[in-house]
Amino acid sequence: MSSRETLEILLQPFITTEQLARVIGKTKSTASKKMAEMHRQAMKEGKRTERGVVPSKRVIDYLQIDINELVENAKLENLIKGVKQ
Repeated sequence: MSSRETLEILLQPFITTEQLARVIGKTKSTASKKMAEMHRQAMKEGKRTERGVVPSKRVIDYLQIDINELVENAKLENLIKGVKQ
């Protein structure tokens, strides 16, 4: 998956299990386990959770994604695409 595609998913307010699987490049089963861990963390913090979705900020924090690096990579991908056309 490209940085641009990853960024498009992470810019949504909530991320589904299927989207999480795409972001981490793993199966839906693995993503579901990670989703459950994020829900447990949120509940320990006293926050309410929705089944099957998690806030994108929590995903970014949990996976320790450098959003600025992702944005720069997406810009480079677009630049390279423009050169190839």
